[in-house]
Amino acid sequence: IDGSLGRRRILMNLQREQGNSQVKLNQFLIDPPRVYVKPDEFTVNETGEFLLFCEYDANPVSLQSVRWLQNNTVLNLNQSRFDGGNPELTALLVRNATRDDKGLYVCELSNQVGTGTSERGVFVDVQCEYCALIEFTDERAYVKTCDRII
Repeated sequence: IDGSLGRRRILMNLQREQGNSQVKLNQFLIDPPRVYVKPDEFTVNETGEFLLFCEYDANPVSLQSVRWLQNNTVLNLNQSRFDGGNPELTALLVRNATRDDKGLYVCELSNQVGTGTSERGVFVDVQCEYCALIEFTDERAYVKTCDRII
């Protein structure tokens, strides 16, 4: 028997032992992951790194998949600058941040019951600092960019 209680499911198993007239009722409460991310926001300098945490409550606790989304797009974590973001380590470490890493990050986890997504996300801001040199000649002003200030 499979009953539903909101996002939770109750599995009931009736067992009758052979030669016994009694019936045993087992109930199991199972849920998809309820997902929480932290911190709420994070600011990092370009070329720096940042760590996002994805925590959850679920029954069963074993996960089948972990996905991180940035601005509603699934991240391809098969790049060397990413660590984590898998069932063994749900947190995500991003190295060598670029301006393309700016945005809202959400964590999505799945177990055998279903999928849960963090209701709130982590907003990451990447600071890109550049300088400009202005050279003046008699007739014109030239603007040249220079290396990043770190």
